[in-house]
Amino acid sequence: MSEERTIDAGPRRLERLRERHGAPVRAAPCAIGAIVGGLAAAWAFGVPGRLLDEVSEGLRSAGHAGLAVGGIDGASEVRSVVGAVAAACWPVPVAALAGAWLGAAVQGGGRWSSVRGGRRPAVPTAASLGGAMVRAAWGVGMAGAAAAAVWAHWPAIAALPALGLGAGLARAAPVVTDALLAAVGAGIAVAAVDVAAARLRWRAAARMDTAEAREERRLEDGHPEVRAQRRAAARRTVARFAQPGKESHGIAA
Repeated sequence: MSEERTIDAGPRRLERLRERHGAPVRAAPCAIGAIVGGLAAAWAFGVPGRLLDEVSEGLRSAGHAGLAVGGIDGASEVRSVVGAVAAACWPVPVAALAGAWLGAAVQGGGRWSSVRGGRRPAVPTAASLGGAMVRAAWGVGMAGAAAAAVWAHWPAIAALPALGLGAGLARAAPVVTDALLAAVGAGIAVAAVDVAAARLRWRAAARMDTAEAREERRLEDGHPEVRAQRRAAARRTVARFAQPGKESHGIAA
């Protein structure tokens, strides 16, 4: 029977485990990073306004061409509108991907890996990212928060059919904004809890038994950085006791 794993893992053991298996990466921060990145890009590049302009311009041009010629090439018009929409929307998926990667990388806490000699940023691995995307329970919390925000605005929503297009859009804008803010806020809260729980479980799983602790101490003793730190500490101790006056004071005493 194996011994109980009650000895906490040291920092170098945790680092080696991250190198071998990847750090625990949860889905919620990746999704929140993607959402925030996409929304920021949409706001910075004015994507909603550009989309409305492109679609309305495409519909107007199609209508004018149909009235003038009595028929239009529908495929070419659709291709034109799709190309314009893609040109207007491209910053959103790019920023969403960058936000998802940042949401995964920030879970490392800004660590720098020093295993195998070199130092490099501890970025998430493909395996850890793939496993994270399977766990998507955070979506329920985000959807629930958005639904609660919409429910709070239900009287305004019920009055929308009686309004004109401009007044309806103006009345719907606060509803959409509140729903987005509620969803993002709930996602951030779920992400924080999810990451904290995953780290606690991961550290508990990384605990060692007595034999593993002895092996860890052996690896620690032979690690170049540990040996360099011990040599530096020994030099400081020798230099402190070799200062002039201290030795003679000790002899006189």
